[in-house]
Amino acid sequence: MYTIQQSQDPNYVLGYSVADTGSLVGMAWATGSPSQVVNIGLDVMKFSIPRNTTVTDFFESQKHKLTEREQRDVLSGNSDETLLRRILIILTIKTAYIKAIQQPPGFDYRRMECSLPTQQFRVDNHELLGWEIRMFKANLGIQRKEALVEEVYQCCAMIHRGGRVNRVYWNDKEGEATEMLNFLKVDQIVRAYDGLGVRNGQASSSAGGRTRTHAQQQQQQQAAQAQAQATVTHSQHLQAAPQQQQIHQLHHHQQTVPVHVGPQVGMPMRRIVQADAPRRSSEDARMQAGVMH
Repeated sequence: MYTIQQSQDPNYVLGYSVADTGSLVGMAWATGSPSQVVNIGLDVMKFSIPRNTTVTDFFESQKHKLTEREQRDVLSGNSDETLLRRILIILTIKTAYIKAIQQPPGFDYRRMECSLPTQQFRVDNHELLGWEIRMFKANLGIQRKEALVEEVYQCCAMIHRGGRVNRVYWNDKEGEATEMLNFLKVDQIVRAYDGLGVRNGQASSSAGGRTRTHAQQQQQQQAAQAQAQATVTHSQHLQAAPQQQQIHQLHHHQQTVPVHVGPQVGMPMRRIVQADAPRRSSEDARMQAGVMH
């Protein structure tokens, strides 16, 4: 779990969790005070099994992470597809929870029990309350040589909201997850990364804890733009090949293109970390999710 300080106000940060497997990288995030976004977790698992194995073999390799009740629930499925999906749902819920409470990978999965039919969750025999849990699939079209192959991933995002009830969302049908899910390309993330100051753990009220200040970011961007322009001018003076000039111009152009991703539609990611980022009310720390492929 990570946080990014979006403004000079230490009580307004962006908390997020990342997960990756196969061809997919996922990120779940929410904005608000540190206490609102400190417990957020995400996990993704590919909807497939290793080669030369069966679903039963896969279950046997994973059942040490399942309680006896969970094993019975999984085995009650009437098909291999149902059995596999139940395994992935339970494992992604557990991993997302472990990330949300910031525990190491060695956490004993059997300490948590998920009852999918009743949508109840327990840890150390105590019921979990106040969590928002979103389960959904991500379908990707991946180019493999000359063929387009579809890959399906089971995803789970969790955030602690407080209160005495859980909110569980099964975004299974097409279009159900569009309000909280964005699909991004790699180059969008790369261009947005310049504006992010990332730290492990909770947000700090000290401005010195930020990776780079806004003024430093502006200075570095201006220096990069000036260097790129000088390179283009020098290349033109030496009558460089048009193709080389085009490469320099493209590099210069990429320094200034805003990337429209983030918690608010149409808002550049780079602006999210600036001091003038718009604020939401403390009751509206909505959780968002994005996947990159």
